[in-house]
Amino acid sequence: MTDALGDRISEPRRRQAAARAIAIGQALGWTGPREGFANYAYGRLQIGNDAALALGAFNAARRAYGQSDITDIHSAHIALQLAAFTLISRDAEATIAITTPAIAVAERHQNAALMSLLMMFKAEALDLQGNTEDGMALRLDSLGWALYGFGDRDEVIDRLNEIASLVPQIPPS
Repeated sequence: MTDALGDRISEPRRRQAAARAIAIGQALGWTGPREGFANYAYGRLQIGNDAALALGAFNAARRAYGQSDITDIHSAHIALQLAAFTLISRDAEATIAITTPAIAVAERHQNAALMSLLMMFKAEALDLQGNTEDGMALRLDSLGWALYGFGDRDEVIDRLNEIASLVPQIPPS
């Protein structure tokens, strides 16, 4: 995991290290948080390389973290990753289904940054459904949490723009 999370080796070697961590954990029969974190790290490293592998890793992490209520905040972090995939595929219902319970978890854990990002994803999904009024209201509600969680206005604007850019635009017919 040190190699997978480090920044002194190449991306391919970091991905290999994360895959090795998963394999070691499987060989040792590790489940729960160790399994979840190894898959989360692998998924993050695969995002720009192989979306299908990233999605598979995030789903494995979700299953691992879902084994206990103690890791619900970890599951909320995974929900954020999965929400990106559902939003990219324009699946508003799935995005809302993923983010709604995760927002409550982030709020319960007082994680303002995570909560604000989940709210931004849900707002985009509401917009996709044509519910722009509720989407805008939720997006506005997210801003205070985002400023508190990130502490920087420009960072908040970057996050809003990044999430909004995930939704593929359908060309007019």
